[in-house]
Amino acid sequence: MPSESTGLSRCRLTAAAVLAVFTVAAAVADSATFANNVRTQMAAVLYLAGAIEPATEKEDRESRREQRQRHKELAAWFDSKNRDISLRNCTSEQDKANYGIFRTAMANKEFLALKFKRRRRFTRKINDHFAAFETHFDDALSALVTPSATGSVALEAHFSERLQIPVQLSLRYFGRTNSTTFAAMYHPRSHNIYMNLNYMISYPAQFVDSLEHELWHHLLPIVTRENVVDNIWWEGFNEATCELWSTALYDRIERPAVGSSDSIEYPVQTAFASLFLDVDRRRTLEFLAAAIDAGQFRDALADSELGTALVELMQEPHFARDGQKRVTDMLSDWGWKEDDGSLIDISKYVDGDRLERRAMSGAFLYNKEMFVDLIQAITVCKLQDLRQRVPPSRILHGLSLPDHLRKNVADILEYVDFPYHQYGKW
Repeated sequence: MPSESTGLSRCRLTAAAVLAVFTVAAAVADSATFANNVRTQMAAVLYLAGAIEPATEKEDRESRREQRQRHKELAAWFDSKNRDISLRNCTSEQDKANYGIFRTAMANKEFLALKFKRRRRFTRKINDHFAAFETHFDDALSALVTPSATGSVALEAHFSERLQIPVQLSLRYFGRTNSTTFAAMYHPRSHNIYMNLNYMISYPAQFVDSLEHELWHHLLPIVTRENVVDNIWWEGFNEATCELWSTALYDRIERPAVGSSDSIEYPVQTAFASLFLDVDRRRTLEFLAAAIDAGQFRDALADSELGTALVELMQEPHFARDGQKRVTDMLSDWGWKEDDGSLIDISKYVDGDRLERRAMSGAFLYNKEMFVDLIQAITVCKLQDLRQRVPPSRILHGLSLPDHLRKNVADILEYVDFPYHQYGKW
């Protein structure tokens, strides 16, 4: 353990104090206020985290010196913990205090290490994007909610309610080790979006895309930890919805400060979800917003061959048609094994022909990799079954999705024919 220093004592802020530095709360009244709130919070966080004076855009050298000193001292403490921390190996009160602030304080470490001109350039670029975001947010939302001039009072009421709930932007470094690929994450109970500015340096477009994906978790809160088995494709529906909205947003920005990202999060889930939104966007969004029930949703999509097949597959048990064996075999192909090398046993996640609610809730918190892969394998099975009902050529022929979403559907429909490797990992 490194020797204690006055600087280290100064850096031991409480987690609440650090969050207060990097959190800007605001009351939200409507879509214009909501968008303004996001823009102003983003700017405030960037200025504070980048040690830039908002009024003059000059460097706040004292703030930078103090923050970098804190980074240095926390990094030394992190090294003393073999660069892997958890509450289990934080036994002293000092360790617990450091653990509480580490992931917040370190979320701008690499960003703040940049030369001032680069920090200011990044800040201006992101701020310019969110200025355009503020200008066009409402129009893009209207384009999403009312496609083909088909309005929905239920959706308007839903979004009006969600837009009045304040969302907060804060810094957070994800993961317990020295690297992470997470750019942002939404916490539904606090309505907080945590951001990792270190990720922004290398991938500004993906950073913005990820942040906006998390905003849509706020606007369309489909599930909570306790009911994840009720709609296991919520990440796919969220990503597909966000991409449709984002396309409408970028269509309205004449000169984007940050280029649009064609990357798709949760590509297999998103392909499945995109098909529902393409068949009937309004009714799918109403279903996700709990404005209509499963029966109404089934009836709404029954007019098309694809819609009928999709709803039937969604409402079938998770492990229909020998699905448990298919999923087990697939997970084994993807590298999941028991400790003795035998096929992975997923029985603890299974209740009859469906996923077991409590076990999946636990996996959502404590075994996220298995949670995500299990859902992906089930989704592959659903898409395989869809191919048997509706030929891929007919599915693709009628799609009106944006190009990158359509390409994702085409790629995934081809992939599920031979899913011997996990998608994107070979």
